[in-house]
Amino acid sequence: MSRIICTMSILLLVVFSAEAKLIKIPADYPKIQAGIDAAAQNDTVLVADGTYYENINFKGKAISVASYFIVDGDTTHINNTIIDGSKPSHADSGSVVFFVSGEDTTSVLCGCTITGGTGTLTTQPGGSVRVGGGIFCYNSGARIINNKIIENAVHSPDKDVYGGGLAALPISSTAYVILQDNQISHNTLTADLKEVAGGGVELMGNGILVNNLISYNSIVHNATNYQAFSGGVDYWSKASDRRKVIVESNKITHNSVISKSNVLEPSATGGGISFFGSFGRCAKNEISYNELWANSNKGAGGAGIFINQAPSLIIAGNIIHNNAVKRGYGYGGGVLIGNYSSPMVINNIIDGNSATVVAA
Repeated sequence: MSRIICTMSILLLVVFSAEAKLIKIPADYPKIQAGIDAAAQNDTVLVADGTYYENINFKGKAISVASYFIVDGDTTHINNTIIDGSKPSHADSGSVVFFVSGEDTTSVLCGCTITGGTGTLTTQPGGSVRVGGGIFCYNSGARIINNKIIENAVHSPDKDVYGGGLAALPISSTAYVILQDNQISHNTLTADLKEVAGGGVELMGNGILVNNLISYNSIVHNATNYQAFSGGVDYWSKASDRRKVIVESNKITHNSVISKSNVLEPSATGGGISFFGSFGRCAKNEISYNELWANSNKGAGGAGIFINQAPSLIIAGNIIHNNAVKRGYGYGGGVLIGNYSSPMVINNIIDGNSATVVAA
């Protein structure tokens, strides 16, 4: 595919640059983290096919960690180079990949399967949260390309829960996170007491999401209070901070939010994607077959897209179809525009969406 060739050519320049060193795993070091520890700026940690039970930390380094996909473009390397974070050394540090030391988009993760993560306990304004099943960024950026971020599961009995596949925090962050050409699928969030958001991706700060498949991610919200946001992608910032997000040419499909909350308006929002306090654009995406489920007498809205407190956002050229509020007092099967929002909505196809007004 053309997009793979373009991405690969960029990375080959990094891998074979005269100034950079190539560190091979497991030939040079048995573990990925050992290779990262040995790496200097601009080096590439090249990981052979296999399963690596690790929770890796980039430690602020401008390096690439990649499978042999960057060498030959063979996508089977993505499936066969597995970083499995299901055996963390500490239960409260269960994310598979950490960018938490001020990294930026010169820190690259490419061509791996990221799975088995259970999230990390951290703090942000408002208290403790458990976040980032697959990938956790804190006041840090990253370039995450051509990966599978799958089957990570974050649960908390008493904390807010964010970002089954990836979480980038806190809300004050100015870092950029680039997600490009990834599959982000079958990640789950479960919250028993407090708020939950971003079954696939929770992004605060600045972000670029391009050409990703974001599918079959889910939220199960068992709390009787608080709210549940976004089975697929939740973008959240303060409008006054003017953080920017670009969401373009993604397929966001078959994500779901199931909420048992007694909060009336609304208890479940954004089956596909939610924007809070956003500047930027959402363009050329297919947003389809996402679902919201709420208690029969509670509100649920924006099964495709939910927009709130977003004073300047462009929604253009998207295909938004067959999204549904399946249960609850529903509104905005395709798009719901909430308070303090004035998006420009142009040239979209909005078709076959539905919202119930009674129990299903």
